[in-house]
Amino acid sequence: FSEPVRLKEILEKKILVDKESQLTICLKATSDIDSMGIGAIVSTHVLGKTSGCEVVLCSLNPKVASFIKKTHLDAILSILDEVDEKSED
Repeated sequence: FSEPVRLKEILEKKILVDKESQLTICLKATSDIDSMGIGAIVSTHVLGKTSGCEVVLCSLNPKVASFIKKTHLDAILSILDEVDEKSED
């Protein structure tokens, strides 16, 4: 994530303003992630949990998946291998 603060604002809007019941974050194009990116994802997860929105990560590349596993975030985050394109309509 090159702009984690902007990302966080967009995700918060989806949850709080658009009242999404599920928010899928596709990380297919994300080749690397730092602590600010993880912070944006975790805070979105917490906000979603308190607002009744399930936050799901999908299409993690091996480097990002490894980082999430090493930090044990895979135990609290919902992660899918790939997003079902048909359900995105």
